[in-house]
Amino acid sequence: VVCLLVGNKLVCANLGDARAVLSREGRFVELSQDFKAIEKTRDRIKGQGGYIVFGRVLGRLAVTRAFGDFECKQIAVKNDDTEQKELRNFVLCEPEIRVLTIDPARDEFIVLASDGLFDRFSSEETINLARQRFLTAEMME
Repeated sequence: VVCLLVGNKLVCANLGDARAVLSREGRFVELSQDFKAIEKTRDRIKGQGGYIVFGRVLGRLAVTRAFGDFECKQIAVKNDDTEQKELRNFVLCEPEIRVLTIDPARDEFIVLASDGLFDRFSSEETINLARQRFLTAEMME
């Protein structure tokens, strides 16, 4: 996940299981989504002849979008209708991109973190915890 601020426009791009969350007046605003093997992407992968095992694409990769991970891309799969082999991409490399207008009077900070944090804490909990730490640090100055 990466965020780029250009003037008052925030561009967030995500490819994988990291996440970006904005604190706006103490409330969380998700700037990206995780690309884990969830129902929506499971249907796409299964529809192409792939499979998900223990939440992993082809039993290997926990994300459905990623750079690299070529063992889950360009895989030859037999088409049942034509008996021909076709190349399938079970893991995509196109990032999700969102653009948001930033309001400095309302927007406080952004947290960018991997699934290590977000498997343990929700976006709301993360923003609340970070905001609490920032406020405590400001009081100590």
